[in-house]
Amino acid sequence: MIEFSATDLGQNTRDVLEAAKQDLVSIRKHGRPQFVLMSQEAYDLLMIGGDPATLVVEAPATREDRQADLWGDMEGMVEDD
Repeated sequence: MIEFSATDLGQNTRDVLEAAKQDLVSIRKHGRPQFVLMSQEAYDLLMIGGDPATLVVEAPATREDRQADLWGDMEGMVEDD
């Protein structure tokens, strides 16, 4: 997990968002973790019971590719039950 301060978020938003494309981002306020920022792909994986920390960042995929991958992951989970 990559860490940024709340000040970093305000002053370097682009850098924080770019980091969130690669990994989970912890936003600290007064030195303590307050928020977690993640990509939509990581959130979607979390919502179906996966671990977003296991995502491997590859070359940018199209939205259709990401949807197909997510659908395949969900089908695999259903088949495992």
